Amino acid sequence: MFENIHFIRKTLSSPVINEHMIASIIDEYLDQNSPDYTGDIKKDFNLPWDASFNMEGTYNVIAPSVVSTFAQTSLFYVQSFSVFDMTESYFTRRKDYSSYEIVYSYDGLGYLEYDEKCYELKPGDGFFIDCRKPHFYKTATDRWHHCVFHFDGPLAEYYFNEFSKEGNVNFHMDFNHTAENNFQAALEKLASAYDSIGAYKDLQVSLAIEGILVLLLTHGDEYNNARKKIPENLVLLVRYINNNYANHLTLDYLSDFSNYSKYYLCRLFKEYIGYSPTEYIINLRIDHAKEYLRSNNLPANKIGVLVGISNTNYFYRIFKKMTGFSPDEFRKRY
Repeated sequence: MFENIHFIRKTLSSPVINEHMIASIIDEYLDQNSPDYTGDIKKDFNLPWDASFNMEGTYNVIAPSVVSTFAQTSLFYVQSFSVFDMTESYFTRRKDYSSYEIVYSYDGLGYLEYDEKCYELKPGDGFFIDCRKPHFYKTATDRWHHCVFHFDGPLAEYYFNEFSKEGNVNFHMDFNHTAENNFQAALEKLASAYDSIGAYKDLQVSLAIEGILVLLLTHGDEYNNARKKIPENLVLLVRYINNNYANHLTLDYLSDFSNYSKYYLCRLFKEYIGYSPTEYIINLRIDHAKEYLRSNNLPANKIGVLVGISNTNYFYRIFKKMTGFSPDEFRKRY
């Protein structure tokens, strides 16, 4: 597990409280690798200063690295990645930390309190939380072996809200999942990317984090059952829209095509697709308009007609509303 990852390995023989342990790790790393560093550790490494810890056992942490401005504003990025094997006295209590955290349990038993709920964490269990909210977790028996990584990024809040929208923040991933759903393999891919040195490290780390988040959203029974239960008429209708998006597609026409009432059709679209029929068609047309603007020199008003929006003023207005740019500005920029 986590072969060839360059961890800083520590064994704690007595409890260590609060943030000083993390600061000491970073100090040690900087002394060895960046002796001329004169920055602000708290700011550069986003340490959870408003927190208390009681750590006794062993832990392995990947040496932290400074996150580029590009990564912070455009990508997912890791704030810390560690593997803990802690004794019965271990706990973390924290709030107001600008970070999202994913924990995955390997052995022993853990316990989480979050958002007025309690969770038991057996091997294969994990949780995904927003660390700005108060939270507390600990070893629940004599030992808890688990992986922890903190991350953030512009889309982190969206993924967390999608994951937790039913009110729970826990998950279970069996160790013997199929290759495409192997959570441990996804964690090791992230650790390898974060531990690497190279020009595209930020992109590799971001891709690995997003892979984990998508896995969390799509592994559960709720998602799989919903995917299986999508009505066949709705599937056929969506495929029809995808192939005929530039045609005059009214709600009345779509209702007749699918043999659903307009009200029921809108409800099904929102439930399974995430948009109303009209929103879905507009998004599809704007996506195709963007491709046309990138790939040829046709006038913007003609591109509007090609994607099914013949009113030039409306095309310019909706395009800017959805992209932040006029069609001409978008073409110059991209």
